[in-house]
Amino acid sequence: MLSQKTQKIFISTFAILFVLITIRGCSSNESPTAPNGSVTDPNGSSEAPSGLNGKLVTTGTDDKSGKGVVLLTWNDNSADEISFNMERKQGYNKPWIQVGVTHSNVTYFTDSGLEFNTSYFYRVCASTPSGDSRFSNVAEVKVQDIDHSPK
Repeated sequence: MLSQKTQKIFISTFAILFVLITIRGCSSNESPTAPNGSVTDPNGSSEAPSGLNGKLVTTGTDDKSGKGVVLLTWNDNSADEISFNMERKQGYNKPWIQVGVTHSNVTYFTDSGLEFNTSYFYRVCASTPSGDSRFSNVAEVKVQDIDHSPK
C-alpha cells in the first residue's frame, strides 16, 4: 500500500503529464511567411513544411478496395524533425484528425480508404525535439469516382 504522501505525488505527476500530453501538438496555421515562401514558427521551433500537395492516385477500383487513395507530398524545411504529422478533415467545417505519422526526412504520405465525391483537406507539421512546427499550407483533394465501364 502506498503512503498518503506517495499517492499525492503520484496523482500530481499524473495530472501534470495529462496536461502536457493534452496540450502537445502542432501550432495553429497562423504562421508568418518568410521571403522564400516557407512558414516559420515565431516561438523558435523548426520551420513548417511547405508546398503541401495532394493528388488522387487511384479510385480504388484497381486495388479492389472500392475507395479512393490520395498521395500527399511536401517540402521538408526542418533540419531536426523526428517525424511529420498529417491531419485531414472532411469538408469545410469538420474537425481536423490525425491520419498519419512519417519518419524524419520522409516527404510523402498515402491516405487510403477515402469516400468518393468528397473533398478532403490536409495539413502537415514537423515534430522536433524542441516542439512541433506550425502547420503547412492546406491542400484540398476531391476524390471523384472514375467511370470504368467499357466504352
